[in-house]
Amino acid sequence: MRPLALSALLAAVLVPLAAVAAPTTVTVVGDFQSEAGCPADNDPTCTATQLTLEADDGVWQKSFNVPAGTWQYKVAIDGALTETYPAAALTLTQAATGPVTFYFDPTSHYVRDNVAKIAVAPGNFQSKLGCPGNWQPGCLRSWLQDSDGDGIFVFKTTAIPPNDPNDPDPDIRLNYRAKVALNESWDGAYGDASGNDIPFVVTEVGEEVVFTWNSTTKRVTIRPANAATGDINLARAHWVAPDTLAWIPQVDVIPTGATLRLHYQPDGAMRLTDTGIQGGTAFTLEQDPAGLSSALKQRFPHLSDALALKIPAAEQSKVEEILEGQIAVSLTSTTGKVLDATSVQLAGVLDVLYTYTGPLGASFDTEGVPTLRVWAPTARKVSLLVFDSSTAADPSETVTMQAGDKGVWFATGNASWKGKFYLYEVDVYVRKELAVKTNRVTDPYAVSLSTNSTRSQIIDLDDPALAPSGWATVEKPALAAPEDIVLYELHVRDFSIHDATVPEPERGTFKAFTRDTNGTKHLKKLATAGVTHVHLLPVFDIATINENRAEHQEPTGDLASLPPDSEQQQAAVNAVRDADGFNWGYDPYH
Repeated sequence: MRPLALSALLAAVLVPLAAVAAPTTVTVVGDFQSEAGCPADNDPTCTATQLTLEADDGVWQKSFNVPAGTWQYKVAIDGALTETYPAAALTLTQAATGPVTFYFDPTSHYVRDNVAKIAVAPGNFQSKLGCPGNWQPGCLRSWLQDSDGDGIFVFKTTAIPPNDPNDPDPDIRLNYRAKVALNESWDGAYGDASGNDIPFVVTEVGEEVVFTWNSTTKRVTIRPANAATGDINLARAHWVAPDTLAWIPQVDVIPTGATLRLHYQPDGAMRLTDTGIQGGTAFTLEQDPAGLSSALKQRFPHLSDALALKIPAAEQSKVEEILEGQIAVSLTSTTGKVLDATSVQLAGVLDVLYTYTGPLGASFDTEGVPTLRVWAPTARKVSLLVFDSSTAADPSETVTMQAGDKGVWFATGNASWKGKFYLYEVDVYVRKELAVKTNRVTDPYAVSLSTNSTRSQIIDLDDPALAPSGWATVEKPALAAPEDIVLYELHVRDFSIHDATVPEPERGTFKAFTRDTNGTKHLKKLATAGVTHVHLLPVFDIATINENRAEHQEPTGDLASLPPDSEQQQAAVNAVRDADGFNWGYDPYH
């Protein structure tokens, strides 16, 4: 806004909106203007980067070529730099020289380009807003804008008339329908979870309808402004101590008299509707005006500004039961409207209630007899499935595990289990599914697994039969100080995969280190030269490698015969990159 004297400011506020002067020109100004045909950068008079007012949607827009690079820009009004938008320049990163479309909304002063995404809600209501027709992703009268840069695009309007059962258009007698499309095209469009149109109803003249698109989750919502807001599928609140939740509601101001509640339901049947959270049990949370304690702020610094919501004393005995099911918190106005609602992250309270420092996985507390333990504090039931082999179709035994201390489930077997394979079958509430599910999973604490980690194996690492020859008597060379280390980094597969002195089945494996080969001879030479330590690149159970070597695919063709500057080598490697045996190992599965 141009600087105005007080009298001029009051006059501008008091005149009708239609009387406020509209821009005569809108120019994109930035550090790429000279590359786009202007005499200089940041020139508000250059016609080469001036936008054009589109009569169909009332938005200034134009496309022109922008060179590759990262650029800064704004728009200037009426050929001068005295009025520019937005307050801080926008950044445009152009991967290659090409056309970019720039947009300016003269009502909201929102500026954007199609590299950063333009979101529009096309639907069967657009003609009611003044568009030439319906289902037009290029009509920006239903433009969703992300004015605060949080990735949530919003369009609000009171101009859609109520649905009329006598409307001559049968498509809008009962409801309106819409989607969200990107960059004025149907190439990128979002509807409900199945991709279908989203229906909505307008019940009275002047009712505000809010269209929202979350650019991270890709979720679209369309609802009246007075409907419940929030999303209990997301988890923006944090249960940080047995008696305390931390939450920053997405409202500017919490109204006087508003109520904060915790809702819970064992089986996941709660839903957020336009009239509030349906199903489950709820109780009122008590807001601590002092906020989170200093200890909690130190533990959770990112929540320092959150509300501290206290579990009433009468409800605290239910906490462990509540943690096993669906949980939500809500903020409700005095009129009953849900102003915000969300689900809850549980890590903080689980750490307090269920911290466990004992053994997990398979341990042999009694010689030869395994006990299996798994930490699953929110599980309803855990069963142990024992398989006689890694490929047996069905378990030979199914054992109901006992719930022990600190959320640990356990089962003690017998000596015959040693070497067998197992899975856990866990009944647990899954927030993503909004239901209690029965999952079969491997043991995250397993020390041995079947091919491709499909089953865990009951193994005793202290068993002498598993130790390499001489293991018990080997002694590490003395190390006076860590700074004396001379380190050599090594990739397990690369060490031997092409070493012809290693037996072919052992190439690329740990066993190659046990042979007298070209590779081990080279390591001995390095040791003689002063290397003291070998650091192996990640050797974990790698998630994206097929461990069945018979199914590996390798690049085809005589790559060595191709010219050094050829792109064919890379193309051959890329063709099998997800099916070969190579990976740096930075994606551990167990």
